[in-house]
Amino acid sequence: CSSTNPSPAVATTQAERLVVSETLGTVVTRVQSDGSITLQKAEHIAPEWACGRYHECIGSILRFPDLDANEPIAHVRFAAERTDITWTVVLDRQRRMMLTEILTLVGSQLRQVTRAGSIQPSLPPRTTPGYSAWETAVLDANPKVTCSLCPYRLGTNLRCPTCRAALLSGERSPASDQARAVTKILGEQNDLDRLHYLTRNRLGAAIAASHASNPHEPLTDAFFVRLERDVLTAIGDDSGMTEREVSALLETAELTPFDRTIAVGAAARSAS
Repeated sequence: CSSTNPSPAVATTQAERLVVSETLGTVVTRVQSDGSITLQKAEHIAPEWACGRYHECIGSILRFPDLDANEPIAHVRFAAERTDITWTVVLDRQRRMMLTEILTLVGSQLRQVTRAGSIQPSLPPRTTPGYSAWETAVLDANPKVTCSLCPYRLGTNLRCPTCRAALLSGERSPASDQARAVTKILGEQNDLDRLHYLTRNRLGAAIAASHASNPHEPLTDAFFVRLERDVLTAIGDDSGMTEREVSALLETAELTPFDRTIAVGAAARSAS
């Protein structure tokens, strides 16, 4: 990009996409003629696929109201052995430290790509709705294929529509009785075998009903938040379930979209 062009370019290289993703879109990138990448504060909403390790605190720390839109924050060069950062503005220690850690992480990720062919995003905290789905997606992904949209291994970033589509691709054969199909899945879980069969039937029906009424795209953050709320509502306060059983139920519910007999999204709403 020419230095006379005030409009930041869309992130196209993997290094740029990693920077944008790991900063949750709080900065935009411009590749210079010497191969270095210039960072500026973002003026637009982060891309959907942005998925950073510091997700819980980036929004409150990496904010730049004191900078102009076209003011360079730093120039970074990702070399084979190290990450070189040249700061062009003076930031407070908190923002500078966080950006330094993120850019160093991106440099490490790029070196991992060179060795392994692709990288996976950092998993969200274990208590995040949908954590089990994130974990399973990472375990099942082909390590040699990188997503065409986000910078991670195809199928590992549930915030990326291309990764989600890859996870749900293939022929599906939804069962005619979704409640019964979900209940069968619950019955196959060792941690749920103590539950009375009537309780499993009720919870299976609740999960199927959640899929049928969930307005959000399957595997998104909002989808899992709605699913978890519906499951916890179905459990109630006086169910007698142990904490281990509740965790097992939530984990199993989160994995049901991967089962070819379970309908989610538009298919589930149509079936209902």
